[in-house]
Amino acid sequence: MSVRIYVPHSPAARTTFILPSVQQSLKRIGEVIYAKEGETPWETMPTDVDAIVVGWGGPAKLPKSVWSKLPKLKAIGVLGGSPAGIEDSIEAVERGISIISASHAIAEAVAEETIGLILAVRYELVDNACAFRATGKLVVDGNHRNRSIAGSTVGVIGFGHTGRQMVKRLRAFEPKILIHDPFVSDEVIQQSGGHRVSLEDLMRQSDIISVHAGWTLQSEGMINAALLNLIRPGTLVVSTARMPLFDEKVLATMVRDGKITFASDFVPFDETIWSSADLHMRQNLVGVPGHTSITERTIEQMGLLVAHDLEAIFTGQTPKHRITVEWIRHTTTRIPAKH
Repeated sequence: MSVRIYVPHSPAARTTFILPSVQQSLKRIGEVIYAKEGETPWETMPTDVDAIVVGWGGPAKLPKSVWSKLPKLKAIGVLGGSPAGIEDSIEAVERGISIISASHAIAEAVAEETIGLILAVRYELVDNACAFRATGKLVVDGNHRNRSIAGSTVGVIGFGHTGRQMVKRLRAFEPKILIHDPFVSDEVIQQSGGHRVSLEDLMRQSDIISVHAGWTLQSEGMINAALLNLIRPGTLVVSTARMPLFDEKVLATMVRDGKITFASDFVPFDETIWSSADLHMRQNLVGVPGHTSITERTIEQMGLLVAHDLEAIFTGQTPKHRITVEWIRHTTTRIPAKH
């Protein structure tokens, strides 16, 4: 059987997101058709393709009007974690199209980013580095004390790929770990060294709260005013999840009032709230770009994961990262306004 794979990324985008090792892996499966410079990819795509690779660097949306009219389409590989860019992705799966998510490959770097944000805040690395850059002097205060992760209580909201990779790394610091995720079994949580708790208890008991839940219709606004007001003063809230999980206005007020410290990669966020000088200049707010966790390793591993699973599909084997309808419903199904 001759397999045809369509990659809608422009030549410039391929340089960054479809690395040579990935191109070679796709080529081993069959004929790879790339969008050409200046083309409108969905208009010029052949109608007899067997698979499409979408996601980072490619068109933001794969419309249903496109995928539903491809009679041979058997698989869609997503360079990224979420299938949100595939219009009616649940219907695609129900029609028998395999959707491959590279979320497993992304989780490693996002977990490292999370640990980095925690360390940056707990040891005031950002403030100290900025002060040295501005003055050329190192200020040593013998009475100052930073805060260790060891001995702290860390609450993890969302225990999918990223949450698990983060906890795997976090355990080296020997904190107490609380976990809230209604879609994960007690066995998985216990094996991780964590303790299942309610969301309310997690907010009350944690010294550090790390948010990794997906952005769905059910989770939007989940971390509301009532929950935020349970947080103890001085708590660090770190998030690599989508900002709409929070009541942003209440969260911002707590930061402005100095009640908590917040560190996040802010994807997406309400600029009318967070961009005011009296907020974004505060020392208890650390913001980094959403692409912080996009490493070269992540990009390569995503592509290889997708290529390997596509090869499995077209050789009659079971792909390891094919997602289900339930997985889609319980993870990110919203499309961020900004990337």
